Amino acid sequence: MIPYKLIQKYSSTTRFNGTFLIEQETVSQHVVEMCLLCQNFSSLIEEKIDIRDIYYRCIIHDLDEAVSCDIPRPLKYATPKVKEAIEEATKLLLKEEIKDEKFLSEIDLAKNPNTLEGYLVSIADAIQCYMKMNKEVNILNNKILESDLNNFKSYIIYEIIPNISTSNLKSESRSALTKYILSLIN
Repeated sequence: MIPYKLIQKYSSTTRFNGTFLIEQETVSQHVVEMCLLCQNFSSLIEEKIDIRDIYYRCIIHDLDEAVSCDIPRPLKYATPKVKEAIEEATKLLLKEEIKDEKFLSEIDLAKNPNTLEGYLVSIADAIQCYMKMNKEVNILNNKILESDLNNFKSYIIYEIIPNISTSNLKSESRSALTKYILSLIN
């Protein structure tokens, strides 16, 4: 069970800390948009998926941010050791709020690419982030994020798309998902 305090923090915890945004985004907004993306993904692929499991994974994947906030990217990804230390500290904070070990494990595995549902959630997480940056740059004219947007677009094109093409999805599913993602980033 998610403690009420964390539920409240989900809707007030902002993302992109340390970055100037014209329009703030909360973790709740991020999660809802991910759910909607996953709904679209599910209509494009032929494989049988558990859409409820996908929604659940979307909802819990950033629950750690309700206790630690969104750690600014330059700090979080400064080095692998820093990233690991931040993840460990966040897990400790989350364990203080959530005592259920099974639930904590589910949070850890929410974006696990070894399951189809986790794989789609991990893709939705990246695509939603790109879409937020794209809105800031191209609709709200926030040129501060322009280079981050271009870097993230490259990440999607050169890492996410090739991973889809080598995934266990059926050929038609890989093609449809790739076309959809490309339509979102072009």
